[in-house]
Amino acid sequence: MIHRDVTVNRPAGTKIQARNGRRYVYHVRSRKYHKEGRYYTDDRVDIGVMVYDDGNSKGNTMYPNDRYWEFYPDENKTYQEAQMFSNTLKVGGTMIVQKVLRDLQMDEVLNNIYEKDSAMVQNLITYMILFETSTFQHYPAMMRNHPVVSGVLTADTHIAEFLKDEEQEERIKLFLAAWNQMHRKNVTAYIGYDSTNINNQSKGIEMAEYGHPKIDIGAPQINLSYAMDMVDSTPLFFELYPGSIIDNSQCKYMVDKAKDYGYEKCGFVLDRGYFSEKNIKYMDDHGYALVIMLKENYQCVKEAVKVSQKQIHEFKYKYYLADHDVYGMTVKGKLYAKDKHTRYFHVFYDNSRAASLQNSIMKAYTEQEKKLQRLIDQKTVVTGKIKVTNLCKQNSPILVTF
Repeated sequence: MIHRDVTVNRPAGTKIQARNGRRYVYHVRSRKYHKEGRYYTDDRVDIGVMVYDDGNSKGNTMYPNDRYWEFYPDENKTYQEAQMFSNTLKVGGTMIVQKVLRDLQMDEVLNNIYEKDSAMVQNLITYMILFETSTFQHYPAMMRNHPVVSGVLTADTHIAEFLKDEEQEERIKLFLAAWNQMHRKNVTAYIGYDSTNINNQSKGIEMAEYGHPKIDIGAPQINLSYAMDMVDSTPLFFELYPGSIIDNSQCKYMVDKAKDYGYEKCGFVLDRGYFSEKNIKYMDDHGYALVIMLKENYQCVKEAVKVSQKQIHEFKYKYYLADHDVYGMTVKGKLYAKDKHTRYFHVFYDNSRAASLQNSIMKAYTEQEKKLQRLIDQKTVVTGKIKVTNLCKQNSPILVTF
């Protein structure tokens, strides 16, 4: 990368080559003589570009690039002492990030946990937010265009060493404990809980295992469970686990985390993939409420639909929910045979969606009928079974219980 925030004199012995209207400077590492052709070839390295003024070379000055400092380290020391930042700074984004950190009191938390590395952590946070990436090889570009906390410049190697530090795991735990203590509320908090997986193509990561990813590229993956406040979408805590472990079996560990972080008045909002008698009992034992979607093939769901179906169809006006433009009612029941608690099943019926699905079904049957008629007209013999897609299953109610 060319550093246009500093100029140096072109070292003696370097060569200049014009290309695309610019004059590049090359350091000659070695020369080789070819007897058969009686000519020399140079092993050259690009170390910068000449400074221009109105299209003409401006004296003997040049803009260096990163390779320049490898061959001329004395110039590197002079530059670092003379100038820390670029001449033009983009300060807006950095100021906003710093203000958010102060408003959230994160600067104090980071200072207490990371101590001397706190400034670098804040700089990395700023970088990842502004550049929307965690690829730290572009980090030096940010430092030359944006102000950094405490004037601390960080090399790529320093970041790598910091991330590999054995104390990082303990620091993360301390940060999450402080974060949840600051955001834990006295009122009942509803925590949205979900999970995803991260495909991994790197070598040597023990947690990366083959499982059932949402997007299968044939690579092992790492699973990530995360919890967030359903009111303001504040992220609360997370859990990493091997890709071969199914999400359903990991649910109890997130319940344990909520307990460890001091959430007493708490309810979980879950996807239907987490439904199991074991998980429900585990939350009951910890005193947590839950809101969860259910699949239509559960017996408790069938019973709730049977009770509500007639009522909704006969007295639609009574069960119309204007805010959501659907019909719905609540049915009491048990989740499973030995359930000790009374649950509330919320059954919804969307008239518009039902009509749309009915039209889709009729179109599908019409197409199948036309296809069958063409085969009859052609006197075609078809062996085996003709598969007709059953779209009726899509017309199922959405059910939640807590």
